[in-house]
Amino acid sequence: MKCGIPMLSNFIEEYEELLIGERKEFSQYFFEDNICTEDLVLECIRYACEKLLKWTPKQACALFNARIVDMMKMRMMINYIEFPLELEKDKDYYYVMHKLYPDIMPFSVEDSVINMYKRILNGKVQFPREYATGPEGITKICICLQYAIEHYHPFHSVKEMYVFFTSMDGTRFMKKYQIFSIMTLLGMDPLTLLHETLPEDQKSDFYFYYYSFWKKYRKRCRILNKGKNL
Repeated sequence: MKCGIPMLSNFIEEYEELLIGERKEFSQYFFEDNICTEDLVLECIRYACEKLLKWTPKQACALFNARIVDMMKMRMMINYIEFPLELEKDKDYYYVMHKLYPDIMPFSVEDSVINMYKRILNGKVQFPREYATGPEGITKICICLQYAIEHYHPFHSVKEMYVFFTSMDGTRFMKKYQIFSIMTLLGMDPLTLLHETLPEDQKSDFYFYYYSFWKKYRKRCRILNKGKNL
């Protein structure tokens, strides 16, 4: 417990007062340290589930939903829990249970990313701009590309994949399946993203460097030929 037992006791005391209508909100000083705040909130939700509702951890994971969140006045507290970008705090309550009981309620980044990617393909949401940041962003976009290849354009060989993503067909594929914009924000091209996406037993450094060189050579030739025509 990062914040210490006395602070948690005070937080729970105010929570109980809030539940019975003796106060309308928590004291502001609880929310001055975001790291401490999440810790307090999670332990308070654990207290509400296990002590007030008398649930076992398994029951909490099965029964925790929007109705309980509203009935137990937890919605404001959940706002202080850090969620992955692809999850929604007002819908994906299972993630709260994952934070409390990870062994009972496992969380898969891959499943979470794919679920959001399906919503993107259906036109319901767009990639958050924050997705295009660092190694974590690359990993998530790789998951999306792998899903798109498996479901919309399977290949017969590794070489065929490298050839395809060196060509304009690869660029068109990225645009069609909503990956192109976020890929460019990550500073990558289709061939590089494919190379990052492939598992180690399929990844080919030879094909990557060969087709990277070939692509640059072809581009250089176009520039020189254009210059000759001026």
